[in-house]
Order: sequence, then C-alpha cells, then structure tokens
Amino acid sequence: MKKLSFYIIISLIFILSLFLIMRSTYVTNPQPSESPLISAAHSLLQTMQLTPQYDRQMLLKALSLETFQAPQANAQGFLEMMHVPSQIPMILLPGHGNIQPFFLAKYELTQAQWTRMTGRNPSGYAKSETHPVERISWYELQEFCQQTGLRIPTVKEWEYAYFGPKHQTQRFYWGDDPGDHVIETYAWIGTNSQQSTQPVGQKKPNGFGFYDLSGNVYEWCSDVGQLPQNRIFKGGAYNHPPAYSQGSSQYECAAEIRIIYLGARLACSVEHIQPKLQAMHLHESKPPSQAASPSQAASPSQAASPSQAASPSQAGLFIHTPNWNFGKVPEKQVVQHEFMLQNQSTQPIQILEVKAGCGCVVPEWPKQAILPGQTGILKASFNTQGRKGQQLQQIRVQTNQTSQPWILLSLEGTVLQSGLLSEDNIIMDNIPRGVNFTRKISLAMGTYPQAKITDLRCTSEFFAIGYTETIVENFYPGRQRGYEISIGPKPNIPFGRHQGFLEIETTIPGHEKIQVPWFAYIAGPIVVSKTYLNFGLLEPKQTKQIKIQVQHQEKKELELYEAKSSIIFVMPQITRLNPYAYEITLTIMPNPTLPLGEFRGQLYIQTRDLIQPALEIPIQGFVQKR
Repeated sequence: MKKLSFYIIISLIFILSLFLIMRSTYVTNPQPSESPLISAAHSLLQTMQLTPQYDRQMLLKALSLETFQAPQANAQGFLEMMHVPSQIPMILLPGHGNIQPFFLAKYELTQAQWTRMTGRNPSGYAKSETHPVERISWYELQEFCQQTGLRIPTVKEWEYAYFGPKHQTQRFYWGDDPGDHVIETYAWIGTNSQQSTQPVGQKKPNGFGFYDLSGNVYEWCSDVGQLPQNRIFKGGAYNHPPAYSQGSSQYECAAEIRIIYLGARLACSVEHIQPKLQAMHLHESKPPSQAASPSQAASPSQAASPSQAASPSQAGLFIHTPNWNFGKVPEKQVVQHEFMLQNQSTQPIQILEVKAGCGCVVPEWPKQAILPGQTGILKASFNTQGRKGQQLQQIRVQTNQTSQPWILLSLEGTVLQSGLLSEDNIIMDNIPRGVNFTRKISLAMGTYPQAKITDLRCTSEFFAIGYTETIVENFYPGRQRGYEISIGPKPNIPFGRHQGFLEIETTIPGHEKIQVPWFAYIAGPIVVSKTYLNFGLLEPKQTKQIKIQVQHQEKKELELYEAKSSIIFVMPQITRLNPYAYEITLTIMPNPTLPLGEFRGQLYIQTRDLIQPALEIPIQGFVQKR
C-alpha cells in the first residue's frame, strides 16, 4: 500500500510539473491564484538540480527567507516578493529556453531607494521619492548592487521580461501600435510627460506585472556595447519619441557617463538564495522519523541562514563576527579584516571554495582542514577605490559539511569622498531647451575650514552659474564646511552639443585654481536617436554602416532636405520613414587609400523647420592596418 501511495505521489508531481510548465507561459491577463507560489519554488528547486520532494508548508517556508519576504501572487498571477535589504518589490520570472529563473524589480529604481543606500540623490529631476533615479553611471549602479546583493539584468533577461517567451514578435509589449495611438496609456514619452520624469507605476503594466518598461527613463543592462568601454541601455524615456521605447531598440554609451534620462531596474539571481533553499531542502527531505514535527518547525526568521552562525551545539564552523562593520573610511583606502573560524564539530572541516561578490575584495583562507577545536583565519582585503557611500561586500564560503555547506560573511561600512570635489566632471545630456535645469556639485574645504571661493567662471556664455556656502555631506571624515556650485543652460542657448570648463578660484593652499570639465546636449523639437556617431575600429577594406533616426517628437510634419558629412569617405543617405521621421544611413565603403589612424568630423543635417533648421552630430572612428 505504501509503495502504491509513493507511485501515486510521483505521478501527481509529474502532472503538476507539466501544468506548471504550461502555466509559466507569458499571458496578458491571467487570474491570480496560489499556483505561482508553488511554481516559483518548483523552478528554484529544479534550477538547483534538487528533487522536488516538497509540500506546501516547505514551499512557503522556502519563499519566506531573510533576503526575500512576503510572497504573494500579483494581479497577473506571478510571484511577487519584497527584497528586504533594498526594499524593492520584485517579480520571479519562470525563465524560458536558456534564460534561467530570476527576480526582476517590479518598478524602476526610485530616488528614495537610491538615497536610502547611498545617502545622496544625483537626479536632475529630484521631485519626489517615487520618481525614478537618473543621472547614475553604470559603475555607480554596480556599487549599489554590491551594497544590496542585486545585479544589473542582461539584455536577454530584459527583453524576456518585456516581451515574454514570444520574443520580438511585436514592437511593444501591448502590441504593434502602428500609429502610436495606445502608447501613452503604457508609457511616459515626449508627447505626454511635460518633458520630465514621472512617478513610477502610474501607467499600465505588462503581462508579467512590470511597470514603465517603455518610457520614463532608459534602463542600464549589463552587456558590453560595440566598444569595450560602453554598456547597453533600453526602454525609451520621457523626452524621446515612441520609436525609442520599442522593446527591441537598444542604445549604448560609456559606462561612466551620467545622463538625465538614464536610470535602472535591478535583478537578482535565483542562485543568490540557493544555499538557504538547499539547506532547507536537505532538512525537510529527511525521513519522517528524523524530521521535525510541524509544531517544532522553525519559523522563517529562525531558518538556517548562511549569514548567521549556528549555536555551538549544532554548528560545525562557528564565526565569531560574521558581519564586520569598518565604520567610515576615505575612498582609496584598503580595508582589511580577519574572520575567526572555529571548528566546534567532531570532524575536520575543509573550506572548499571562497567567492567574493566583487573583484575589489580579495579573500585568503586556510587550505588545510580545520581540525576539531581549532581555529582558522580567513583574511579579507577590500579596495575602496572608485566606491562611495554605504558598502556591503559579501564573501561566500563553501565547506565540506552537509549540515552547513555555505557560510556568508560580510564587510560593511561607509566610503567617503577623499578629494575636494564631489564629481570630476559634469554631464548635462539631452536637456530640452527652455526647461529650468540645474546641475549641482559640492566643493569641500577639507582641512582649511576658513578657505573660500573667490571667483567662479564658465567658459560658455550660454550657461548660468552660481555658488552657495553650505555644509557638505559624504566627504571624509564627515560633515564639513564647503560650497554648493550650480550650472545650467540659459533659455536662449543654441541647440546641439556644448562643452567647456567651470573655473573655480579658491584660497585653499595648493588648489587656488580648479577646472571642472562639463558637457551638455540641448535638445529641440527635432530629436536624433544618437547624439554621437562612433564607427569604432575598422580596416581599409571593410564596409561599415551606422543608422540613425531623425524625428519630430511632436509628430509634426518634418522636411529634411540635406545630410552632409565633413569626412569625405563617410557617405550619408536619407530615407523618409513617415511624415515626421527620417532614417539616415552613414556608410564607409572599402577603400585601400583610407588614411590610417583616428578620424573626427561632423554630420550636418538641414531641415525646413523654423525652430530647429540645422543639427550637428560628431563623427569619430579609427582606421587600423590589417
């Protein structure tokens, strides 16, 4: 009879698995139910190559972990959970093809979430806590991820979240929308945003339950662009036409650039909570005689956690201080700590592998087994160069113990600015003319509290500047006297690219004259899909093309009558797409007489528009010998 029951249970699990596979298909309006909770845990266990021997109680316990809590089915029928360290609600995607299950943030990263972890708000449109954060570089986003245990999604993951399994069968996640008639119901774009970011989650979601995948702000992806220093971003923005919000469209820029329309949406791998689930699975799958009764089962907060050392009676490897706080340190300082690992079991414990979450942390650990009663030392060095704000650097330790296979250690603290300036350069990209926009940076007086600014100049007459004495934050060793310096375009500024320097004169010894480079691009009613044309590396016998779109963002009729390159071997060709948009294809044909080395120039675009009759776009590339 017991054997028959066993086969019946196995059959039911098989049928349930088939149902869950069909259920994971991306749908437009599924009905909420309890099945996503089971489906999610099944996907997690399956990913970890564990046998799905579980019951409802184990699933709910496995999903209520220290990192993720409050599981519930969202309105679209998919599992939604709160990522506790960052307070970001996330949705578990079941995966498709070679895309493994992963968590993705329900909303774009907000100014409140960014400020809570970093202590500052870099946004150009700092209107409220619910607006998306922007003006964050890819590298700054990586630092944020290290603090929270999250990561930047890949392009494939982002597009899967956007389209579902039926990848790129339509322009948008709500359909093709040929005349762009429906887009304003789903996205904040140039025609309905008042040229500003808007609070997240105000438009309609897609079939998984994600908001603002099109519009509001572009979102960084982890993939490298055509040049090694570039990273991809996707999704469109509040100040761009509908075509830029298509799910398959993607753009790129240097990873250190901060742009006023570029933000983020973060992901988390299933493997991030694998050790907890694996330990829980092994515990729950013991024979009934060994498993704890329901009344004795640990609550989610009591469940085994790699970040907590078990009690001496149960533990194998006891960590005296698994979470070490290094306090406040200046940027570029190397933080070092020794973790004491005490073997409180009766068997030797071997450390099999140690992994740091970032290359900035270098661990050293004992290669010999730690004998019963003895203590080993794990050394960790954290290089803080290029990292600012609150830090949480994690180290995963794998041992040969089945009861405690993983241990999580952490270094946390605050890295403060070590120089005088909060930023080395100022980026003001794609600012609509006429919008009241100001960028601010901080200047600290450091060890000279009586020093002051004596003069401030800008090398361009089209920018307004100013400064105010204040108390500045985030400089080492703490709050101190300084200045807030502001710069912004004047209403009469010409369209196009501008660059120059802020020249600051002070009485700080050794810093009497300070230059801060700045860059700005002023956008008009006619917008281009790329404000910089980089051909990258090419050979004399190689054909290379770059395509850009030129469009009137108010959908007014546009006449573009000339596109001319200042570089003789770069040939532009104009194609009309519709009454308000054109495509320009720039081609470099094979030519053995091409001059070797770098080339720079301009693409000149002439229109019949009275407000914006001309546009200029820089061209760059490098011809190398084969």
